[in-house]
Amino acid sequence: MTDELDQLKRQLRRSLPGRISQAVAVYDGFAGQPPAETAKEFTAHHGACKAALSHIDLLVKLLRWAADELKEEEGADLSEADLLARARAALSDDADEEDAS
Repeated sequence: MTDELDQLKRQLRRSLPGRISQAVAVYDGFAGQPPAETAKEFTAHHGACKAALSHIDLLVKLLRWAADELKEEEGADLSEADLLARARAALSDDADEEDAS
């Protein structure tokens, strides 16, 4: 692999867990809104939820691609639960750093 690709994968392994956690948190808030009153509003809300889930799914797939080498280096198979745990930890670390500022 090229150095640029390796660098991209390292950057994605650092940034994507936090972004995935943020996307899930925003989705949870949006999906938890009260039901729409009209069919048109419901359809728009439902479409937005589907788009958000597709976005989260794509981010997870991208993280899996970036983590392929990491699995080989660590000799472990990273499950979705592992990836999400890392995402939550990264988001927590980011929040702690912001609080310290």
